[in-house]
Amino acid sequence: CCQVAWPIISGSARYSPNQLGLGASGAINAVVAFSVLTFPGRMLLFYWVLPVSAAGLGVLFLGKDIAGLMLGDPSLGNPAHVGGALFGGALWMRWGRPRPFI
Repeated sequence: CCQVAWPIISGSARYSPNQLGLGASGAINAVVAFSVLTFPGRMLLFYWVLPVSAAGLGVLFLGKDIAGLMLGDPSLGNPAHVGGALFGGALWMRWGRPRPFI
């Protein structure tokens, strides 16, 4: 969806709405965004060495894709990555937020 919509919205000549995107990276970003929003304080090991919070790693993860989108790197599916993260955030808003026990 975002792979097709971004060239139309941005008017960028770097991306084409006819450019094929193959893979599950948008779905992976949706799962990562949902997980980061659900457990933002969880500590993860960046490159299995450096401990970083899930929120910090999520910002780096999404920031890399947004930077690639703005700089126009057509070799990666950055629109699909950002769209997947937005979908994961929307899913978290709908189902993932903690609810009080009554």
